[in-house]
Amino acid sequence: MFNLLSANTQLMSLQLGLREFGLHPVEWRIIKKTESRFVIQSTTEDNLYFVGEVKNDNSKQWRYIQLAGL
Repeated sequence: MFNLLSANTQLMSLQLGLREFGLHPVEWRIIKKTESRFVIQSTTEDNLYFVGEVKNDNSKQWRYIQLAGL
């Protein structure tokens, strides 16, 4: 149960952190791929997505986000 809460807290923090990159959080879904890598996909365009990495495993801050698909 604790791991699930921790994962949800991480995803919520990362979702809000999208603002730092000029992205409106409600327009994107975050999909965890590995402990430190995520796909940030548009909620309206499946082909529009970014790849992001957190500063370290279970971090709540982005190290980087880069465009991966248009």
